[in-house]
Amino acid sequence: MGKTVWMFPGQGSQTPGMGQTLITQDETRQALADLGTRIGLDLTTLMTTGTKDELKATDIAQPAIVAHSALLAQQYAAQGHTPDFVLGHSVGEYSALVAASVITPSEACLLYTSPSP
Repeated sequence: MGKTVWMFPGQGSQTPGMGQTLITQDETRQALADLGTRIGLDLTTLMTTGTKDELKATDIAQPAIVAHSALLAQQYAAQGHTPDFVLGHSVGEYSALVAASVITPSEACLLYTSPSP
């Protein structure tokens, strides 16, 4: 049988309404709200009704992409899907680490938003 690879995108993959897939389940909707609270952004609103211009800003786009990809990966895993390999482009590397069970979505968002030394 073939191998399964999950690839996670970097900045530029954000789009208005990208969070619609995440708010259909109570648990994932709450996880998205919790992630937003931890990093000081209303990710739920930005990702479900935010404009293209709002999502273009790096400080919004990158945590939104990480949250979206990481939470989708968790949804797939909860349904019994598992990758053999994960990889990410740029900020997508954080989501790949979540999919590989190295860090949690919360840790991924906090790592991204932590100030550099």
